[in-house]
Amino acid sequence: MHGRSLRPLVFTLLIAISASSGLLEDGYSSGGPAQADASAPSESDSGVDAPADASVDLCQSTLLCEDFEHDSLLGGFDKASGDVTISSAASRSSTRSLKATLISRTSNASLEKNFTRVPSTVTLSLWLQADKAPTPGYNMRVASALWGADCDWELAMALFISSGSGLSLEVATYDATFGNCGPVDQKERTLLTPSELFVAGFHHIVVSMDVSAKTRRVESSIDAESGGRSGLADEITSKQSSVPTDLQVAVGLPCVTTNSGCQAYGGSPFTVFIDDVIVRR
Repeated sequence: MHGRSLRPLVFTLLIAISASSGLLEDGYSSGGPAQADASAPSESDSGVDAPADASVDLCQSTLLCEDFEHDSLLGGFDKASGDVTISSAASRSSTRSLKATLISRTSNASLEKNFTRVPSTVTLSLWLQADKAPTPGYNMRVASALWGADCDWELAMALFISSGSGLSLEVATYDATFGNCGPVDQKERTLLTPSELFVAGFHHIVVSMDVSAKTRRVESSIDAESGGRSGLADEITSKQSSVPTDLQVAVGLPCVTTNSGCQAYGGSPFTVFIDDVIVRR
């Protein structure tokens, strides 16, 4: 891991995405001006944000269920930053998906959702497509789940894409008493190699997070329904014993790093497509 900022709780993530890998100092802070903000109420245990045309079965018992089959950019999200659009250029299930693009001197193209009073176990699921690699030397974050207060994240989970590593999952824990916004512990694992990731087609990513104990648990799978990998377990011990109830989820290209912190991208245009994003209790 490279050391960035994320947030904790219990959460499973399924994602279809294309990008690079790395956690860096302050690497989970929002990396660009917001272009759209929604004044939606805070998410509670009983709240569900789902597009009107989403499948009833798919969206049952969810905190967020987004298939991007609508004209509104935000849908169930709170905030949009940078060059993110709903596009018919690629889709996993129906006709459209989220398209996120970074060009030189831009740093954030993403959708963000903030939850409060979430349960201690959460699953994030999504589908990702990345047809080509980003410029070498850059780590492109394509999704994150940050549990707790800013720079004091009790669990920070992120998915990164890079030309050399393919798709990686990183988990980290933070402690604000150290006086900086860097992780005090972090781990990384490869989900897809470059040759597996950078081909036409979507990949299904699911990440389940459990923050009910001081040792935070994360279990991930990639393309499990088509013979991929499942049951990939990681643990990280938080410096704090509290159970976080605030969670921020971001998808698209919310951060670019080289060796520390979110920064501007300096490479050739890079695009990922993301579809069927579900946050399930």
